[in-house]
Amino acid sequence: MENRVRCQLAVGLVAAFFVMMIVCSSFPAFAYADENANSVSSKTYAGETRFDTAVEQSKAAFSNSEYAILVGSEGWPDALSVSGLSGALSCPILYSATDSLPSATSSEMDRLGVQKVLVVGGQGSIGSAVESSLQKKYQVIRLGGENRYETQSEIYKYGVQNNLWGSDFVFFANGESFPDALSVSAVAYAHKSPIFLTSGDLSESQEDMLLLAADDGCLKGQAVVVGGESAISQKAEGFISGVNLYGSSNEHSAIRLSGEDRYQTNSNVNEWAVSDAGMTWKNIAFASGEKPYDALTGSGLQGRQSSLIALVGNAYSSSIGTAARNVSSIGEYRVFGGNAAISSNLKKYINYSLRFGYALPMGGTQLSDGSYIWSDWSGVYREDNSYYAWWLERANWYSSATNLEIIVDTGSNQVVVFERPRGKWIVNRTMTCTSGAWNTPTVKGQFVVGSRGKSFGHGYTCWYWTQFYGNYLFHSVLYNPGSMTSVQDGRLGINASHGCVRLALDNAKWIYDTIPSGTRVVVW
Repeated sequence: MENRVRCQLAVGLVAAFFVMMIVCSSFPAFAYADENANSVSSKTYAGETRFDTAVEQSKAAFSNSEYAILVGSEGWPDALSVSGLSGALSCPILYSATDSLPSATSSEMDRLGVQKVLVVGGQGSIGSAVESSLQKKYQVIRLGGENRYETQSEIYKYGVQNNLWGSDFVFFANGESFPDALSVSAVAYAHKSPIFLTSGDLSESQEDMLLLAADDGCLKGQAVVVGGESAISQKAEGFISGVNLYGSSNEHSAIRLSGEDRYQTNSNVNEWAVSDAGMTWKNIAFASGEKPYDALTGSGLQGRQSSLIALVGNAYSSSIGTAARNVSSIGEYRVFGGNAAISSNLKKYINYSLRFGYALPMGGTQLSDGSYIWSDWSGVYREDNSYYAWWLERANWYSSATNLEIIVDTGSNQVVVFERPRGKWIVNRTMTCTSGAWNTPTVKGQFVVGSRGKSFGHGYTCWYWTQFYGNYLFHSVLYNPGSMTSVQDGRLGINASHGCVRLALDNAKWIYDTIPSGTRVVVW
């Protein structure tokens, strides 16, 4: 005991008996959650590069295709603008480098039996060298302009000239930021719908084009504005509504789908798409809401099956909870991109949330076996059964007369408490401790919890002591006499005691209050 001052352990034996009875009778019941309430499986589509990821998505969606659409590897606005056209042509969107066609893309076009290639974007996106090489093998059409808005206009005109656009919807989204347009890309594919990009307000040329399209009967579908007023202005929405009323048989104006952030907008788009656009939660794909490239080319895979894209950025993304609430309709879900796009922590968080049927709260969530998983903004950062696998293996070497067991590692100065709610040891909690110094080491071996008391000490006070062998105790760090706030020696995580195991005050009290006498204690 500290400074070799020994407390009168014998005096406490009778009191300890009553403490043991109270502790045992009031030991908390465990509430078990069922992480297997919903059965889901997942499939990841990812490659070493975005070119490879696009090919993996194409392979999953298409066995053959007369057409292929090529966009530049940095040209996300072009890829979004062409989503509906790829649905109309029933073909994949693939990536090209500016000056060369990647071998993965070329091989996929050969597999598909492509005959015609639409090159989307200007020379700065896909250069003339690539176009010239393609012309030796394919019929090539370039749809491009001086900027993303002109390119989008050329895409729309091509669809009109070839009578390709569907008549269900016309989408409008901000062209300076990708998430809103990406949210509707699979819906645009499924319905062969154009996506018009704006900079917030419609340019004069865009207004003229929409008026002409209405005159020609090309805007028969419901106009859908995606994003809040900071993305597309109220003025632009008013013009779109007017053109929509003029050019269609609808008796209502444009609708706006928006949310507090890109993830809430995505959630609202997906819920609308299921209720009003014939889409389904089945095979929903999770994609990064921060990096667009893995999801851009996935609109074909999703759209062909009327499936959705859920954008995620971290564990707070509302799209995860929305998907989890609809998990009964999902079955298998997809992940677009590797860990650089969606971290392993976030992937685990998505999986557990779907299995539980709700977005996991931050902090600990107890699983059906009584063990815990731990979540923060990044996702599930720790699964106790994996994280403590080494400790759990050793816990199973020993038996305990109670449903608790304590292991003290004097090398790392860690105390690990195990519980056995269903016949199997799991980690209850861990504590940093201070164990014996080199010349006054903590006793090693197997022991059992004995008596306990509230305090001891002369010239200092140690609170909430619990005996595990002779005069070796669990107790608090050293406080000034009679105080629970004025610390005399609060060091933890080192070997400095006179043999006892010092703990933070709350941990010492937890052991004092909770651990029954007879519980196995193993010290090494």
